[in-house]
Amino acid sequence: MQAIPDDLFNMDERSFPAPQPTASEKKTQAAKEKEDAKAAKAATPRTRAAPQQQQQPQPQPQQKALTDRQRAVITLKISLYFQHFGERLSFKQPAKLPKDDESLQELLLTIETELSSAGGIGVATQTYLGAVNLIEQGSRYFNPLNLQLEGPVASFSATVAQNRKQWEDIVTECAIANAEWFMVGPVKRLLGVTFMMAQSVDAANKAGLARERPLSAEEKKLADELL
Repeated sequence: MQAIPDDLFNMDERSFPAPQPTASEKKTQAAKEKEDAKAAKAATPRTRAAPQQQQQPQPQPQQKALTDRQRAVITLKISLYFQHFGERLSFKQPAKLPKDDESLQELLLTIETELSSAGGIGVATQTYLGAVNLIEQGSRYFNPLNLQLEGPVASFSATVAQNRKQWEDIVTECAIANAEWFMVGPVKRLLGVTFMMAQSVDAANKAGLARERPLSAEEKKLADELL
């Protein structure tokens, strides 16, 4: 009797043909692969955006604390502002000034802003009167409309100055609407007022020289001697 070989029962399973999947299994496998693809695609932007979310904002530099001298100067300014211009401010002087530097500086800035706004309205008024005066004087040299803006009966600048109520509210409204143009410091406001007064004196003197008047007896005698 012939012996049975030992490797007869040790055959490799891979030598057998693999079973063919059914239609339902193919459908399930395709659906699973589709879901895995969607999950991988959705996870990709999250992975990229993760480093951006982990970035922390940089800390802002802290403001230097005021020295004793700076704090004393600010305190004195606030006290003098309320002493001289308290009626022009929209709030009353606090019983106690703020202890922290930021609140103290903010109070001073608020006071200066309100005073500059009120002064800006005055600057707008002066600017309008100055523009009227320049138009009147410029009409002597350039007058395409042939307007008689000055003469023995009336003048443009004098008429505007006398009828202040008709245009003052409109100029004030323009100053408020364009506050960034007219909010100027006290030095610039002082220079503007000085220039306006100098311009008014100049216009008055020129008008007086241009006005014809009869000479007195003494003036005629002096003119005869000179001639």
